[in-house]
Amino acid sequence: MPYSYVLLRGDGTTANFSLPFQYLDKSHITVKVKDAEVPFTWLHSGAIRIDPAPSGKVEIRRTTPKDVAPVNFSDGSVLKESDLDLMTTFVLFCAQEAQDSADLALLQSSLGSTLYKIYQGTKAEPPFVRIDGTELQVGDLYFNTTLSALQVYGVLGWQDAGTTLNGIITKPAGGTPIIAYEGQTKIPVPEGYTPGQGLVFLNGAALTEPDVSITDGANIIFKDPLKALDEVFYEFFSTVQIVEGDVVVGGPGGATTAQNVAFVPSGSLQSTNVQLALMELMNEAPKPSNAIPAPNGLFGSAGTSPEYARADHVHVGGTGGSGEGGAPGYSNGTVYAYQRKAVAPVGSPGDVTVDLTSNTITSPATLASGWLRDIPSGSDPLWVTVASASSNTGTDNISGLEWSEPVMLVKNGTDGLKVATVYIYQRKPTPAAPALPTGTSTYDFATKTLTGVNNGWSTTIPSSAGGKYLYVSTATASSLTDTDAIPTTEWAAAQLMAQDGAAGSDGDDGADGKRGTVNIATSTTGSVWSNSVANSALSSAGYGAPQNRDVVTLYNTSANYSETRFYSNGSWLALNAYINGNMLVTGTLSADKIDGGTITGSGINIANGNFSVRRTDGWAFIRELSGINATFDNTSNGAVRPLTVSTGNFGNHCGIYVTAKNKSATGHGIQSRATSSNGVVSSGIVGAANGYDFYADGDGVNYGPFTGAHDVLMAKDKIAEPGDILIDLQCVARSNISNTIFEVERSSEPYQRAAMGALVMFRGELSEAVPAAFLGERGLNEKGEITVARLASYDSVKHDYWLGSANALGEGQINVCGENGNIEAGDFIVTSSIPGKGMRQGDDLLRSYTVARARETVTFDSPTEVKQVACIYVCG
Repeated sequence: MPYSYVLLRGDGTTANFSLPFQYLDKSHITVKVKDAEVPFTWLHSGAIRIDPAPSGKVEIRRTTPKDVAPVNFSDGSVLKESDLDLMTTFVLFCAQEAQDSADLALLQSSLGSTLYKIYQGTKAEPPFVRIDGTELQVGDLYFNTTLSALQVYGVLGWQDAGTTLNGIITKPAGGTPIIAYEGQTKIPVPEGYTPGQGLVFLNGAALTEPDVSITDGANIIFKDPLKALDEVFYEFFSTVQIVEGDVVVGGPGGATTAQNVAFVPSGSLQSTNVQLALMELMNEAPKPSNAIPAPNGLFGSAGTSPEYARADHVHVGGTGGSGEGGAPGYSNGTVYAYQRKAVAPVGSPGDVTVDLTSNTITSPATLASGWLRDIPSGSDPLWVTVASASSNTGTDNISGLEWSEPVMLVKNGTDGLKVATVYIYQRKPTPAAPALPTGTSTYDFATKTLTGVNNGWSTTIPSSAGGKYLYVSTATASSLTDTDAIPTTEWAAAQLMAQDGAAGSDGDDGADGKRGTVNIATSTTGSVWSNSVANSALSSAGYGAPQNRDVVTLYNTSANYSETRFYSNGSWLALNAYINGNMLVTGTLSADKIDGGTITGSGINIANGNFSVRRTDGWAFIRELSGINATFDNTSNGAVRPLTVSTGNFGNHCGIYVTAKNKSATGHGIQSRATSSNGVVSSGIVGAANGYDFYADGDGVNYGPFTGAHDVLMAKDKIAEPGDILIDLQCVARSNISNTIFEVERSSEPYQRAAMGALVMFRGELSEAVPAAFLGERGLNEKGEITVARLASYDSVKHDYWLGSANALGEGQINVCGENGNIEAGDFIVTSSIPGKGMRQGDDLLRSYTVARARETVTFDSPTEVKQVACIYVCG
C-alpha cells in the first residue's frame, strides 16, 4: 500500500476523514477531490474535514518539502535526540514519497496506454477507483490475491472472469525468466498473445515502447540487442469471456453474418436473447473462429459457430440477480472535551465510549485529567481536545491515545484603555487666546472630574463677567488605571468657542403703571382753599383722583388770592412758597432743582461737570426751534468729544438715533464734517429714503478699509477655525431681497462650488442675537421709537446653531495647505481635501469654485502642512 497518500471514495455524506500516515507539519498535507485541490479543516492531528462532503475520488497526500533540511547541524552544538529523530523521519518520509511516485510511474509505464486503463494490478480486495483515480469502467480487470482469481468489472460489480477460457495469464514455461544469449533481439512466445496486451521485464525492470515491441502476437522484439545471461520475463492476457449469472454473452454466430447469440446452461429453456454489444475502442469487426467450441454445458440459441470477443471489446448487457446485502455502514462523529487552565493541560480525557446516534460521550461519568464534557465557567484560558469516533454498531470506544493535543480555544482579553475627552474653559475681555495650563492636571475617570488646572482655566463654562470672549481647550485622558495625568503639552491650542453677542431686542410692553405726579393751576371764585375744587380740577384735567405729591394751585385774581398745596396720604398740605406769573431775578438764582414747562434763554453754559438732557420716557430731543437742522459741532481748537446716547441695553440696538424731519433727495440722515482744511468729510443717508440701508455719497473713498462679511449659522455639533473655508448647506431664513442666512460647514473636497468665504469668528448661540435675515418689517410706535418684527422661524431654530460671520469680499486671510504645491502671489485658491483648508488652483482662470486670490507667496514642507495667507476674497 502507498506510504504517503490514500485514495478514498466520497459518498457525498461523509465529511470527516482519517489520515493513515504521519507528517512533519500540517502544511505538508493536500486534499484533492476529483483531481482538483480543495480546502479543508483539521479536526485534530489525525483527522480532517472537507466541506461540503465530497463525492467521487478523494486523494489525501503528504508532500514533504525537499529543498531545505529541517535541521541544520553546526560544530559545537548539542546533539539532541529530538533533532536526530526529526532528521531521520524527514529522510524516511522523503524516501516513502519517492517510492510511491516510482511505483505509480513504473506501473503506468509498464502497462501501456490501453492495458493500463483496464488492468488495475494485483490487490487483496476489489478496488473502487482505477489506479489513476478515475471512475471504474465496465471491462476493467484486476487480480484478486485473496481469491487467486482474475476479476472483471461489470454492471453487477466485480465478478470472476469466466471459467476455462477466461483469466488465463501467459507466462514463460515454468514461470521462470528466459535467459538470453549475446546479441539476441527476438524472443518467441509459443502460446501467442494479444498484441499490445502484456508486460515485458528485463532483469526485473519493466520495458515499454520503443525499447520493446509486442505487436505481432508471436514474438517479443527488442530495440537493442540483449546481453548474455539477461533475464526476460513476460505476462500476456488471453481472450476473456464475461459471465453474468447463468448467461454467457458470446459473439455473433455464423460464418459470414453477425447474429444475436446467447448461451444458456444445457437442459434449460432459453428465456431471453442477450444483445451482444461490441466496443468500438479498437474499430475491429468480430473475426470468425469456428475452431473454438461452445463452453462446457452450454448450447447456442442461434448460429452454429459461436464467436468469442475480447473482454475489452464488449459491454455487458442484461440485468443480474440481486446480490447479497452489504455490511452495515459506518457512522462517524467528533467529540470534544474542555478544560480551563492557565497553561496547557497535561493528559487526555482517557478511554471513553461514544454514542454515535447522539454524538455524546456516555461513559465514564467523569473524564480523566480534569477534562469536562461541557464548557466550564471561569476566567482561565479555555482548552479543547478532540477525538473522532467511527463504527457500524452505533457506539465506538475511543482510546485515551486518540485524543488530539490540547488547543487553546479562547482566553480573556486584557483590560482596555479608559479614554475621555476633557474640556476646560476661560473667558477674556480681549480676543487674544489665553495661555494654556502649566504643570500636570489629573483626570479621575470614576468621578469624571479634573483637578490641578490653573492659569485661569475652569472645568465649567464661566459666567459672562469674565469677559465677552469664551475660549476652550481639550485634552484626551487615557489610562489603564482610574486616573490619568495630563501634562501641559497635551492640551490643544486654545480656540475661540463663542463671544457675547449684541443685546437682544425689546420685549413686549408691560401693563400701564400708575401715573406720575402732576402740577396744575385752576381759578376759583372763593378766597379760601377748597379740597373739592382741587379734586375737581385734577379730574377735569384727566388725571382722576389725586395721587401723592400732586400739586394744585387755586387762584382768584379779583380777590388777590393764590394758594398752592400738595397732596399727601389723603390730605392737601400747604407749600411754603409759590410763584404764579413772571419773575425777574437779577444776579444768581441758586436751587437744587428747577422744574418748568419751557426754559428760554440765549444760551446755557455749564462750566464744570456733565450736561444731561433727558426725560423719564420716550425720546430726548435737541433741535433748533425755528430751523430745520439740529447740529453738534466743535468750532474751537479743543478736543472733539463723541456723542453718546446709551451704553446700556437700549431697545433697538441703537447707539445714536438721528432723524431729519424734512427729508429730500439730497437730505442726510447723518453728516459729519471736520472744519480744518485736511479734515475728512463723511456724508451719508441712513434709512429707506432711496432704497439703501446706508448710502455713501461723499467725495472720497466710500469705505475703508473694506472687508465684506456674511452672517452664517453652524450646527452645534460641528467645528471650524478662524480662516477655514466654509460651504453653504441650506438657506435657513430670508427676510427680504437683501437678507438671507445659510447653514454652513467646513469644506471637505477639492474644487467645491458651494464655497462662500472664510470664517471670522462665532459670536455665540443664535439665541443671543437676531441677524437681519430673521427681522421683518420696521415701523414707529406711538412714542416715535423704531420697532422691528421678528420672523416666527427664529424661535424654532435659535438654540440649534452658533451665529458667526464669514469674510466673502475685500481683503483678509485664509487657511491653506500644500496639497497642490506652493502658492505664489496672484494664484487663485480653491478648496482641498483637508477640511476647511484651501490649496492652489490649477490654472489662472476665475472659476465658479474660486474662493480667493493670494496676495503673498507661501511654501510648504508637505502636502498636509497648513498656513495662513493674505488674500483678496472673490467668492461672495
